[in-house]
Amino acid sequence: MWGLLTPLLFAILIVWLMSRWVRLPEYAQSAREWLAARRAAEPVRRPAQPQATPEELALRERYRIRREQVMALGEAEARARAEEALRDGRVWRCAPARTAEYAHSGLLGPSLRAFLAEWDRIEDAFGGVRIRRDELALYRWPDLAGLSFSTAPAADEDRSVCIGTDRDGDPLVVRQGQERVTVVHGGRTGSREVWFSEFPSVFHFLLLQHSEVEAAENGGAADRAGRRFGEMQ
Repeated sequence: MWGLLTPLLFAILIVWLMSRWVRLPEYAQSAREWLAARRAAEPVRRPAQPQATPEELALRERYRIRREQVMALGEAEARARAEEALRDGRVWRCAPARTAEYAHSGLLGPSLRAFLAEWDRIEDAFGGVRIRRDELALYRWPDLAGLSFSTAPAADEDRSVCIGTDRDGDPLVVRQGQERVTVVHGGRTGSREVWFSEFPSVFHFLLLQHSEVEAAENGGAADRAGRRFGEMQ
């Protein structure tokens, strides 16, 4: 009798194993879904943010006040103060223009176009800020269409011009016919970690840079950290 049952039991075993083999993809999918659900349910562990020191908090407040004061100025007053600041040889190295003609001038706003007609080069004494007429170039905005916080226009929306760089080497960009200056932080490296700082005009930008250089001479690198914090707000 066992001789008859053995083949039958063996056949049943084969059929059972085959049924399990056929359903292996289902088991694998279920296992993946279970693992994904487990990971989603786990709390995200973020590294603890270091607490700001009283000195850092004070520097951030100084930067905030300084920035608000500069940004509140009208364009005429900002220009007058910026032109006065540029005469400070401790901070700026400037070269007057030899001719009023320069490339891409027709794409700039009226005030910026007239201002650059007076200067060939504007650089801070420490090699950071750099605005040179012979380096003006059309600017292609980073491709950040998928990021909701992007304020950059589409590539074909306008013809923007890079007029120079800030103290970190990031591009200073103006949209066609406008006075507003946008600093594209991270734009020099092509990184997707890009954010923007905007100034009503190049005069507001230069004034704030001037006060930063003066503060850095007194406060050192810590004041620079305060500025970086302010840009992220």
